[in-house]
Amino acid sequence: MESCKTRKLIWLGVLLAWLPLASCLDGKEPGTLVPIKSIDEIRKLSREEAAEALPAKLSGTCIYAANDEFFIHDGSCGIWVSGRNSKLRGLLREPSDLADLRVGMTVDVEGVTDPGTYARQILPTLIRQTGSGTLPKPLRISAEQLVAGSEDGQHVEIEGVIQDVQVLEDRTVCSLMSQGGNCLFALHGGSGRSLPPLVDAKVSVTGALAPDHNNRSEAVLPKIISSTDDCIRIIKPPPADPFESPRVSLDDLRGFSPDVTLFHRKVTSGVVTFVRPGEFFFLQEGGTSIKVSSDAVGLRPGFRVEVAGFIDISQHLAALKNGIVRRTGESPRPEPRRVTATDLLKSASWRAQPHPASSDLSGHIVTLHGIIRRIDRSSPMAPVAVWLETDNILFPANLPPETVLNEKQSDSWQPGAEMELTGTCELIFRGRPDPLGLYDPVGFHLWLASTNDVRITRTTPWWTTRRLSIALLWTGIAALIAFGFVAVLRRQVKLHVRVIGRELETNAIASERERMARDLHDTLEQQLTGVAMQLESLAKSPQAQVTDFRNRLTLATKMLHHSREEARRSVWDLRNRILENHGFAAAVESLAASAAIDGGPVVSTRINGSRAHLPSAVTYQLLRMVQEALANALKHACASKIVISLEMSADQYALSIRDDGCGFDAGLDHLPEPPHFGLIGMRERASRIGAEIAVVSQTGQGCTVHIRLPLRSS
Repeated sequence: MESCKTRKLIWLGVLLAWLPLASCLDGKEPGTLVPIKSIDEIRKLSREEAAEALPAKLSGTCIYAANDEFFIHDGSCGIWVSGRNSKLRGLLREPSDLADLRVGMTVDVEGVTDPGTYARQILPTLIRQTGSGTLPKPLRISAEQLVAGSEDGQHVEIEGVIQDVQVLEDRTVCSLMSQGGNCLFALHGGSGRSLPPLVDAKVSVTGALAPDHNNRSEAVLPKIISSTDDCIRIIKPPPADPFESPRVSLDDLRGFSPDVTLFHRKVTSGVVTFVRPGEFFFLQEGGTSIKVSSDAVGLRPGFRVEVAGFIDISQHLAALKNGIVRRTGESPRPEPRRVTATDLLKSASWRAQPHPASSDLSGHIVTLHGIIRRIDRSSPMAPVAVWLETDNILFPANLPPETVLNEKQSDSWQPGAEMELTGTCELIFRGRPDPLGLYDPVGFHLWLASTNDVRITRTTPWWTTRRLSIALLWTGIAALIAFGFVAVLRRQVKLHVRVIGRELETNAIASERERMARDLHDTLEQQLTGVAMQLESLAKSPQAQVTDFRNRLTLATKMLHHSREEARRSVWDLRNRILENHGFAAAVESLAASAAIDGGPVVSTRINGSRAHLPSAVTYQLLRMVQEALANALKHACASKIVISLEMSADQYALSIRDDGCGFDAGLDHLPEPPHFGLIGMRERASRIGAEIAVVSQTGQGCTVHIRLPLRSS
């Protein structure tokens, strides 16, 4: 066992000792990455991989150098080395040979990878010149490679015709038409200022491909950059005088010709019909008019001129760009043609006819009528374009940049007004190819020289859509306010009517009670008083000494006394305000207390629930039903106990008058003979206030009168 463990420890020690040796033999230091030495390998990195700042160690020849930036080429590929970005990030160490770097020098670069703003690049940490080398042979690239930008950083060569040259402070930029497309050539440094005239020359240029790109890192325009004087080779020099270029009529600028000189200058002539100073003008000859891009100044409509320029192949109709203008005389300005929008669009329709019946009206001066739909403004008084509608076609009329309306014009130039305007028409075509070859215009716009070309034929109706919308809005708001006010007013009226009704009802009841009190006092109470006086006289007679007679006389006297007290109390109740002041429950308790007679039945009350307020007419009828039921129990039941129960809740009043007297076999619907007028009166009172009444009685088992009054929310 010990020997086995010893062998394992020996092998483990050998393995641990071998690992550092193996790392050294492989050319790596423990914990470090091997620098990338191939430019092609860096170019193939993804943006994410290049962003990891992988170490790189490159050697090659400089093919471009300017402003602390340069391209290095290792014989197979080239790549951008950004000294400026490296300095900003604090990566570039001193001393550095960056400042003295020139095209053709060999150089060693150490640094890290970076995704770049377009293609992958190197951020250098050390730049060291090693001598002089030979530039790689320039590549002849295809049009697809040129447009795609796939050869970014490579040493390339292309041929083309220079159509424009702009000398800037630190570079000279040439617009080159090559392989059917536009390309820029930028010569950095002051060498461009000493170049011979190159516009309209056919040249061959060499340099590093570095396309212009947008914020999405997408190539938008091919561009070749160089920083050496020998980067341009003239294949065919331009004419000494631009106007010695081939001449062609306006109606044949892009017509068929076996001569392949499309990208060189052409000279044509005509009459100026419209001018946007420093930008473009329209030139017309006969039935054809073209647009000429030019920075020429001093032009006016009516000038006859010669123009030397390049054919703009990006337009559907023939046009010239970079035009040089020479005035030759004056001619009458063509008269405007009165047309409709439909006429303008149909004028350029092409149906494979060898000779169209009429020429298109693009570039011609026309007059047409329309309704203003919208005005685009740079400020309230400065319209830029007026959008009009005619024949269900919407089109803009463009005004000069310096246009300012006066107050009268501002008032009349409103959406909805009708306008007649005269201007130069420019047709608009689709930018994509038509599979049938039918290139019809899809719209147009007018170029106006000034506000004098505009005439308002009918001002905006007062009832515009905007004003109508505002009026409807305010009408709706007013209607809502009125409806709300009416609703509140109706509610207030209902409340006041209810209060007045209650007051009238209370006053009527009070008047009726006063009348009844007077009647009872003047009739029933006086009669009962008379009967009492007769009974008092009878009590003094000799017959009153008989025991049985005396007992009956005493009982009659007590009952009469009770009747008189009841009559007086009724009169008093009719005159007092106990119902109004203390409520129905207090009135019931007061009624029960007044019904107690010495030697008579015991009258008690049981009242439960909240004491809700009821209208006076309702409580009066309820109280009279209780009073009638109590009187019946006192007079006819021969009871020893009478209980008045009242249960009050939010939805009903429940009353019961129960006695333990003799009872009877009868209900409200089966009255005995003679009828009980008191029960009939109770039923009538119940019907009057919407109450329900029931009488439960059997002979020898007492009688209970149930009264139920449902409550309705007001």
